Amino acid sequence: AAGDLRGRGPGVPSGKTPEPDHPRRSRPAALKDFQLKTGIFAILMRLYLTLFTGQKAMDPKPHYKKLTWKNGLLIFALCWIATFVAVYALRQALIPRDELDCYARVGVLQAAVDKWNQARPDNPVTDEIDEKALAQAGFLNPLSYDHDRHYYFVGETAHGLRVKCNKHEDNPLLLKLTGDTLLAVLVFVVFCSTRRYVLFDPS
Repeated sequence: AAGDLRGRGPGVPSGKTPEPDHPRRSRPAALKDFQLKTGIFAILMRLYLTLFTGQKAMDPKPHYKKLTWKNGLLIFALCWIATFVAVYALRQALIPRDELDCYARVGVLQAAVDKWNQARPDNPVTDEIDEKALAQAGFLNPLSYDHDRHYYFVGETAHGLRVKCNKHEDNPLLLKLTGDTLLAVLVFVVFCSTRRYVLFDPS
C-alpha cells in the first residue's frame, strides 16, 4: 500500500490522476477565441477595402476603373515628385553634413572647371585644380573648407572627366534620377493596384 501512494500529491484520492496546475481551455472557449479573431480580421479587411480600394464594406464585388493616358501621366508625375522629395529628404537626414557640403563643393568646382575649359580650350583642367587661378579668372568664388581632409581634382569617370574628391564620391546626377524614376514606377504600380485601376475597360 505504501508503494501505491508514492508519487501522489497530498489530498489526491487513490486511483485518480492529479489535475494539472493550468488546465487546458475547454473547446467552447477556444471556439469563441477563434471567432473573435476572425471577426477582428474581417473588420480590418473591410476597413482596408473601404479606405484604400474604394470598395464598399457591404459590397463584396470590387469596383475597377479604367486607367486613361491623362490619369496615368498625372498619377505618375505625382508619384515621381513624391519619390524625388522623399529621397531628397532622406539624403538630408541620413548623410552627414560634412559629406553634403563636399557634394555641393564638387558641383561648384565642376561648373568653374567647365567655364575654364570653354574659355581656354588650349589649356584645359584635366588633373589638378588650381582654385586660385579659377578665382582670378572670375569663374570661382573662394571656397572655405578643410584642405587637409578634402582634395579636389579632375578624374576619369563613366561620364568622362569630372571633378572628384579624395574623401567623398557621390553618384552621378543621371544615376540618381534613374533611381528616382524606378522608385516612382514602383509607387505608381502599388498606388494603381490599391485604387483598382486597370488598363482595359472592366465592362
